[in-house]
Amino acid sequence: MEPLRGRETVLVVEDEASVRMVARQVLERYGYAVLEAPNGDTALRLAASTTGRFTCLLTDVVMPGLSGRQLAEQLVQLRPDMKVLYASAMRSMPSSSTASSSPASRTCRSLSLRRHWGEACRQVLDSPPAA
Repeated sequence: MEPLRGRETVLVVEDEASVRMVARQVLERYGYAVLEAPNGDTALRLAASTTGRFTCLLTDVVMPGLSGRQLAEQLVQLRPDMKVLYASAMRSMPSSSTASSSPASRTCRSLSLRRHWGEACRQVLDSPPAA
């Protein structure tokens, strides 16, 4: 079965350069354009200055400075139609870091699902808008 492909742009926010690189490679293999940021502050500046629209945020949950959750909350103010995919290597995430129950967000464990990031992005992008 042919994997679902994308044409959208995904903003990947991850403090570990090697993980960002793998995310870029996987997502580009699925046809996505990728923007990268090493932290939440850089992602906010990039979002404010980017004339093109990115439709999905793939962010680490735990990062120095802004957490992935805090970043998503701020970015959704700039881009209300943005979908969010949280990635975490943690087996169980604290409640303050967990994705909302909104269909526009989803959480996956990055260590076990790296090869599935493209599919996970497709699923979250195809989900109905948050109410």
